[in-house]
Amino acid sequence: MKKTNVSFILAALCLLSLFATSAFATGNYEIPKVDGTVWMDASNSEKLSYILGMETIIDLDQDAQGEKPAEHSLINGWVQKLSQYSIKEVVEKLDRFYQTYPNHRDRQVVEVLWYDFNPEYMTSK
Repeated sequence: MKKTNVSFILAALCLLSLFATSAFATGNYEIPKVDGTVWMDASNSEKLSYILGMETIIDLDQDAQGEKPAEHSLINGWVQKLSQYSIKEVVEKLDRFYQTYPNHRDRQVVEVLWYDFNPEYMTSK
């Protein structure tokens, strides 16, 4: 594992603790959903940490799968969609998306990244 992955993992754990604290306190162990409202209310550091955490999970899964990923893995799709952007660019593009389309703030960040994050879409908006 790359040395930088350790810092990615720590950042992801910090981010998860920010979003999941209330779930653990109530005994509800559902994964917190980060939609556009949560995203736009988050600080820039929280946004960067969220994307860094996603990148870490993708990187760890890609490393674990090796040269031949599972047939139905989403990892290749995530890598293809996000590898061309820096973490800061992803945050900026998500901010721009939710500012441009406030009626889509009920959509989760991962949904917007998966369905709407492609070069043609992002350069035309």
